[in-house]
Amino acid sequence: LFEIKFEVTLTKNQSPIKIRYIKVFAKYDKTIFNKIFIKAKYVSAGRDRTKLIKHMNEDIAYLIGAFHGDGHISKNKRNMDLSEEYFEYHKIILELFNELFGVRVYISTLINREKLFYRSLISNKSLIAFFRLYCPVGKKKGNLKVPLLFKQNKLLLVSYLSGFFDTDAGLPHVEEGKKDLYFMFLQADKNIVYEIYECLKLLNLEINEPRPFKSPRKLYSKIRD
Repeated sequence: LFEIKFEVTLTKNQSPIKIRYIKVFAKYDKTIFNKIFIKAKYVSAGRDRTKLIKHMNEDIAYLIGAFHGDGHISKNKRNMDLSEEYFEYHKIILELFNELFGVRVYISTLINREKLFYRSLISNKSLIAFFRLYCPVGKKKGNLKVPLLFKQNKLLLVSYLSGFFDTDAGLPHVEEGKKDLYFMFLQADKNIVYEIYECLKLLNLEINEPRPFKSPRKLYSKIRD
């Protein structure tokens, strides 16, 4: 029997220890990953570094919901972005990512269907690896699911739904003379609509059962599917 004791202090210009090396030590100390997780503050992949996420909170749940709405992770897993038409909203997204993860968010403009949008772009490999635990890569339709962790915690669920609704729901225009206002969540993915419906019932909200809605094939088009 023998015991291995070691302590590593990294300076600013030193590279962090690679996981494959830590796995070698794990053969002799099964608790080494837990010990490192407790003490570590950052995680990195190549030159990309982010704050190590040690527990889920409401702000992270909100961001996951927002990315379920209007976000996207590229097929090559190198970029994640969120497109929205309101610039002020992107400033909120930027502040959240900077505060929570210490990463850069690049805001750019794009034109989609003759309409100006803004896009928040993130290229941090470590952070993308984390978001891949909760968000589909590439195509979202048919692949979105409400994380089980959120269903088990109502505070996290409310924050997740807030992010999803801020990007993919709203109050429709009301015709003149009508006083009724209603909140609408519209998705082409039937499965996620019904899952959201069950989550809202879990929060004791009275809500109509989802039903098909014919939307324009193209913006301002009269042809409906």
